[in-house]
Amino acid sequence: MTVGTKIEFENLADYILRDYLGSEYESYKPFDVIAFAKDYLKLEISYCEFNPEDNIEGKRTGNQIYLDQRLSEPTRVGERNFTIAHECGHDLINWQEPNYVPDQTINYRIRSQHKELKTENDFREWQANVVASCLLLRPPLVGWALFTFVTLNQHSAGQSCLDISIFPPVEIDSSSYHTDLYRFNKIFHSAP
Repeated sequence: MTVGTKIEFENLADYILRDYLGSEYESYKPFDVIAFAKDYLKLEISYCEFNPEDNIEGKRTGNQIYLDQRLSEPTRVGERNFTIAHECGHDLINWQEPNYVPDQTINYRIRSQHKELKTENDFREWQANVVASCLLLRPPLVGWALFTFVTLNQHSAGQSCLDISIFPPVEIDSSSYHTDLYRFNKIFHSAP
């Protein structure tokens, strides 16, 4: 198992994003995780039916990502993109291991509540979640979203619907995406 800190996994995702996106890295365009999986990582994506009782949303083995059929619904695009990014995260992390054999490695994404990090598998899932979050929410995109939604709310309501004072003063380009993710979640979950 690859052992690393949260910042090391964030840096891995950032390095890969910069390589894949090139000059587009600084743009505000959302990340096309499907194109990334197919074009950059050479992973194929298909749907299958997992047993609903197992709560499996995605599985990766070799160069194949299998998504639960329910994720093909248009209303589940966020879950689908995160699951694909999560499986890409496993792939990127696994390639850091010297003895990695793609066809022998199987990773699953299981829908669950917050878990304690007790087992090696818990840590693998946490690592893939960190990389997935960083792939989908790179600093320029988070910064744009914060600016846009705060500005729109100020103009449409005559004042800000968001209490910006709840955000700690951290730069968007910080080395840790955790604060950016926290801010982004607050925007979409705060009541007007």
